[in-house]
Amino acid sequence: MENHNTELAAQQPRKTMRDWIFSPALRKELSEISGGVLNGDTAVNVIWQCVQKTPALQNCEIGTLVTACKTLAILGCMPDGIHGYLVPRSSKGTQTAIPIPSARGLVRMARSNGIRNLNVGVVRKGEPFTWSITNGKFTFSHEPSWTNSDFNLVTSQDAESPLGYYVTWEDAEGNLHGLRMSDNEVHSIMARSDAFKKVEAKRNDPNAKPWERDSTTPWHTDYVEMAKKTVIKRAAKLWDLPQHVTEAMQATDEQEFTSMRQARGTVQDTEEHPMLAPAAVQQDAPQEDLFPPDIETAETVNQN
Repeated sequence: MENHNTELAAQQPRKTMRDWIFSPALRKELSEISGGVLNGDTAVNVIWQCVQKTPALQNCEIGTLVTACKTLAILGCMPDGIHGYLVPRSSKGTQTAIPIPSARGLVRMARSNGIRNLNVGVVRKGEPFTWSITNGKFTFSHEPSWTNSDFNLVTSQDAESPLGYYVTWEDAEGNLHGLRMSDNEVHSIMARSDAFKKVEAKRNDPNAKPWERDSTTPWHTDYVEMAKKTVIKRAAKLWDLPQHVTEAMQATDEQEFTSMRQARGTVQDTEEHPMLAPAAVQQDAPQEDLFPPDIETAETVNQN
């Protein structure tokens, strides 16, 4: 009997990536773990379109792809190129998929978790900007110019390089809070990105092939958007978010900055695809510049 069961199991067709993505169980779970923000049917169709547009994803371990999709769903994001992305990564002969939420996706995550009047800004040279706490009350003002618009004009002659980035929000009582980061701080975080370091190494390698020297990362092509995402993630440490949302954000950090943390084993193609265990997020060292960083976040948080 045991041999007969083994033979039957061997005859069962192995699930394909499409089977996993369009399974009723995944549709239901994506809707549930997003807190109803995502529609399961829409989500799986977006995931499948993403896989078709990025052939390298088709070679990823199915378990890592499903896990990445679930991580994005917990944040209320889909890999639609607007709120999030699925990025293939190769390591030691294994192809895995990692989840990357966008700045816009994190804003939606914050708002769906009760963060009110969220505002993300970029401060450039010459723009009036104040940031202070008086009698325990936080206030700020910022007047962006049209020439220094909030578009990604880092290489434009009309736009000054950013001095820093900020996030402001209100709590349930209507008190204003904020957090800011200097451009130097953001650069230090960019420099720790595994993907950024690999591309920079190829660009500076005289023996690299032309297409390798021309490769890019979002830090190269969309620096301002990446910087805004960075300051949102820093501010999120001050928000009272559900534990599973916090863990999902830490999981995306862990995979994006793999060189900073102990490598985890890949998730196998089984019936279970657990969330990757979060790792401790290291604090950034303060720097002296025109846009000083917060000191243990106390500088910008309303004390009332």
